[in-house]
Amino acid sequence: MSADIPRPYLEWDAIFRDCVECAARVGELCVNPISGVSKRLPCVARTKPEETEQ
Repeated sequence: MSADIPRPYLEWDAIFRDCVECAARVGELCVNPISGVSKRLPCVARTKPEETEQ
């Protein structure tokens, strides 16, 4: 993983989860689907804790 991971990715542990919105993988930044440019903030779905089965 890169040393320049934006703080929000680390605060929400988003960098350690795959993104279901933009298909970014663990260790990758989320990308804008239109421009393909990396986003400074992760997609909303990636900031939420994973749901656990009960």
